[in-house]
Amino acid sequence: MDRYYLEKQVRNINNPEFIVTPTFKKNFLWNRYFDLKFDLTRNLRFDFSSTNISRIDEPEGRWNKELDSYDAYRDSLWQSILAGGRTTSYVHQFNASYTIPINKIPLLDWTSANARYGGTYGWDVGPIIPDDPEFGPINLGNSIKNSNTIQLNGQLNFVNLYNKVPYLKDINAKYRNSRTRNREKETRIKTKVYTKENLYLREGKGRYVAHNLKTQTVKVEVFDENQQPVEVETEILSDTRIRITSVKAVRSARVVVTGTIEKGESPLIIITETTVRILMGVRTFNMTYSKSGGTFLPGYLPGTDYFGMQQYGGNLAPGWEFISGWQNPRYAEEAFRRDLLTPDQNMNDPFRLNTTERFTARANIEPFNGLKIDLTANRMFATNRSEFYTADAAGNLPADTARGRIYSGNFSMSYISLRTSFEGINEKVESSETFRLLKDDYRKDISRRLADEYFQNTGIVLADSAGYYQGYGPTSQEVLIPAFLAAYGGRDPNDISLNAIRSILEIMPNWQVRFDGLGKIEALKKYVNSIVMNHSYRSTYSIGSFMNNPFYTYDTISGAPVAIDLQGNFMVEQNINTVSINENFSPLFGINMDWKNSLTTRIEYKRSRTVAMNMANTQVNEVNSAEFIVGAGYRFNEVPLIINQKEFSSDLNIRIDFSMRNNRTVIRKLEDLSGSEITAGQRIFSIKGSMDYMLSNKFTVRAFYDQRMTTPYISNSFPNANYNVGFSLMFTL
Repeated sequence: MDRYYLEKQVRNINNPEFIVTPTFKKNFLWNRYFDLKFDLTRNLRFDFSSTNISRIDEPEGRWNKELDSYDAYRDSLWQSILAGGRTTSYVHQFNASYTIPINKIPLLDWTSANARYGGTYGWDVGPIIPDDPEFGPINLGNSIKNSNTIQLNGQLNFVNLYNKVPYLKDINAKYRNSRTRNREKETRIKTKVYTKENLYLREGKGRYVAHNLKTQTVKVEVFDENQQPVEVETEILSDTRIRITSVKAVRSARVVVTGTIEKGESPLIIITETTVRILMGVRTFNMTYSKSGGTFLPGYLPGTDYFGMQQYGGNLAPGWEFISGWQNPRYAEEAFRRDLLTPDQNMNDPFRLNTTERFTARANIEPFNGLKIDLTANRMFATNRSEFYTADAAGNLPADTARGRIYSGNFSMSYISLRTSFEGINEKVESSETFRLLKDDYRKDISRRLADEYFQNTGIVLADSAGYYQGYGPTSQEVLIPAFLAAYGGRDPNDISLNAIRSILEIMPNWQVRFDGLGKIEALKKYVNSIVMNHSYRSTYSIGSFMNNPFYTYDTISGAPVAIDLQGNFMVEQNINTVSINENFSPLFGINMDWKNSLTTRIEYKRSRTVAMNMANTQVNEVNSAEFIVGAGYRFNEVPLIINQKEFSSDLNIRIDFSMRNNRTVIRKLEDLSGSEITAGQRIFSIKGSMDYMLSNKFTVRAFYDQRMTTPYISNSFPNANYNVGFSLMFTL
């Protein structure tokens, strides 16, 4: 409990007989918290927490035991406390998670899955408003809200699946890494023995022995006629001959040569095992799907008793489904018909409902040691709906079309637009073949497909005018979006989907590639510690926002659009402002080398572009960028430095990077004769150098040099150069 009481008495010093009525400020809150965590089983877990904020309403006037009204004041206060106060806010949330025991099944122990459901519910008291002298009482009601999240996670460990087959398990173990491979190589050896009888050895004289074992890894043993070992000196002449020298003469010696030979693998076995290992390249796969939503309902009349609900009209309101966070698009209408909403016409807050769906998939591929490929795919679709449930003068709910419904949202998904990624970035803006296809060809192809679809649904043949069909002209949203995606995505306009919002089945993967196998080649190991090559590609198709069109009408039988806009195009159900493709190679190619002599080198080439189609002015905005970077670093070990007669010894790290960057922003107009023009852009050459010296484990001195030279593409800008030279002192706590 938290109580605040303030009494303020103002006195008139000029007229002490005039008594000013005192003012009071009271705030008496009672906050109640409840938490519960309970593991129903080893795999099923549940937690719940709630907060109830109540106000203890105090009578008007002074709190004073000497007043006659004190007893009534106290009784009223205690009555409010014992009733738990007047609830002003109630919130609860809970989570239930379940680890699906699918991995307990022997055949499916390479999989795992879990599910989670989380819900929230909140109730807030409405404002207390004095009655209107003309229109009477005003009751805006309270407000309730809820939300939920449903999430499913799944993982497939294909390595464990492969290892169920002994042959595949052996290959995985054999090719796990280079060290394992070397150990396997060391164990694949065999021995051969060559014996020579009745050999005469002279004292101190060498004797040649041809053993033909084809190995220089040999062990030589000599025995006399009594089978006693004889001490000899051995000289290996080749993989087939040796020379032995005895310290004494032996008339009938027996020479035993034991050779160790590395067993070579059959090329067929090597090819077979390598092929099988590549086919087992997919190592893991992860997938996550989540759906979240939220509801806000104003004008709610019932209060709260238990779990934020109250018995109202013979039923618990708002109901178990609502307080558990479940989303029901028709709940507001049902609540109005059950008299749970205020009929007051002053209530002007809308009912709001939002939903977000997310899907993410990731696969790890390792065809062979040193090469790792990560594939990712994602999709996001969010919607928002608002609607007014304000009663009319008769207290009835307005018609469905008279509630001011607004439906909006946004969308994005991973995409592939490689085929048009490498157009030149220069002053020749009219040379874009991609834009030409969009402007001259693809819009007509999409218009024809839409007209054919319209004919199949209605049986009506649309008129053709200069390649564009009636209702599907060159500025139609339904024509522009598929044509844009076909042109800049490098796809056939006759096969591409006509829907702006794509399904989960239409998402495309992006990837990241890393290869470090070059540094493990024996011929390069004596020069470098590591060589790492990188490549990354990411492309996203997104709809910035869309909103429902209140003027859209359609035929109730065929579902085909009927209304025509001012440009002669069929009106669309959702107006989309902008669609875009955002593409990044970060990097397109990159190599990092760590040399044995403390030198590091880096080469990178990056590209990016953002292409956006604006439906309002039928313009395509292109922002392109390319950057080439060459850098090197060197570490001088234990460099002595004397400062103020104090000697330091630490490594000196030197780094220098050269980069050339090319940026360009172009506006391309589909329906304007002015065509395309560069609105911004420049070539940037930069040099960055630095030296770091650590005086102690907490104190570092750094000197730097930055040079940046810019040459603009447009005439209203001028070339410039910036230089930044200095040093910095870094202290780490």
